[in-house]
Amino acid sequence: MRLFRFFGRLFFPEICCICGEVKVPVLDKGKISFNSGKNIIESPFCEDCTKRMEESFYKAHPDLRKTGSPSVYLFGFSDETVQRSIYHLKTHNCAACRRFFAKLCGEVMKDMLLEMNGEVFLTNIPRSVSLFDKYGFDQSEEVLRTFVRLDSSFSYCKLIERDKRYKAPQRMLNAQERLINARRSLKLVDNAEVPKNIIVLDDMITTGATATTARDLLINRGATDVRFLFIAGAENFKERRNKNE
Repeated sequence: MRLFRFFGRLFFPEICCICGEVKVPVLDKGKISFNSGKNIIESPFCEDCTKRMEESFYKAHPDLRKTGSPSVYLFGFSDETVQRSIYHLKTHNCAACRRFFAKLCGEVMKDMLLEMNGEVFLTNIPRSVSLFDKYGFDQSEEVLRTFVRLDSSFSYCKLIERDKRYKAPQRMLNAQERLINARRSLKLVDNAEVPKNIIVLDDMITTGATATTARDLLINRGATDVRFLFIAGAENFKERRNKNE
């Protein structure tokens, strides 16, 4: 069996999905780990990219100003390694990346849970109609569903959806245009029973327009404690506008 694995890794080496380099040398039997400061998580990236991700890790970084609710993001988007990992998640729906982000999100959601009273439900901000049509999946929903499979004590419910009449994605819009686009494209799922306590996941926060709109929709329908978790936060809006989504 060991000989089979050796030749398997020799002819079919694991490749880092961020930089394209061989993830683990053939003669190296160890696994690459990401240290979140709380747990050691197996990394789907090479050692160099994993180290860069650790350096960019913003566990429980507050971002209250943009959403109006307690909010955190895990990584700063200015780092190129983070940009590539988010791009890989959004365009390839990579199972290894999805599991990696689900575990990190899970750590922070459990911390959030300690500050919330009563049962807490998880939901996500849906992908734009045009990008969903292009790629066929919603990356934030996929991450949440992966986490719920890992930890059945959490419940996922789909509360927010996109109005299919409005397909424009948020990229390349200024802050005011993003707010207008979010307000007309986001809506609650028909006949949705909105719980009191909700954690909302999205992959990115830039200006907070989409999150603010989602928060208002949920609060107006009866939610009392709405919190946000983002995989990455854009520190520089002008720089973010020039990145492809």
